[in-house]
Amino acid sequence: SITTSHASSGAITLGGSSTVFSLGANTTINSSTSNSNITISKAIAATSQNLILNAGTGTVSIVEAVSGLGDLTITSNGLTLDSTIAGTGVLSISPGAANVTVGIGSSSTGTLKLSDALLDSVKDKFASIIIGRADGTAAMDLNYTAARFAYATPLTIRSLSEIGRAHV
Repeated sequence: SITTSHASSGAITLGGSSTVFSLGANTTINSSTSNSNITISKAIAATSQNLILNAGTGTVSIVEAVSGLGDLTITSNGLTLDSTIAGTGVLSISPGAANVTVGIGSSSTGTLKLSDALLDSVKDKFASIIIGRADGTAAMDLNYTAARFAYATPLTIRSLSEIGRAHV
């Protein structure tokens, strides 16, 4: 497995003008010590390797396709997906701290806000999806503008707090 940690205050950007990455091992990119942003700016191809992106209370941006993963674990207080992500395992999206609010849907409120478009883009791209933290103490708001989301794969919403409103 490959692990990289970043303790300074600068952001981590993976990718360059002509770079395509192939994961040969499970990989962790961790900037949680400095809460720096992580940006994936070029395509990543994997063959069932796991990828962990931990920005702490920073943000994660995935600009290019990430495919062939096993599990993908994203820990951040902001998430932007400008391309597709796919894997055969679990997609886990959680805020950087237990007391950070989570908004699920474009009409929701929360520090970590997952838009309708983001939710639609990850639909059925992994074996299962987990949103939130098992130790989460902050409010979760489930409120999306789409008519409905139908997932063929299991979707788990985790929190010790109750969901503020649910329009499902």
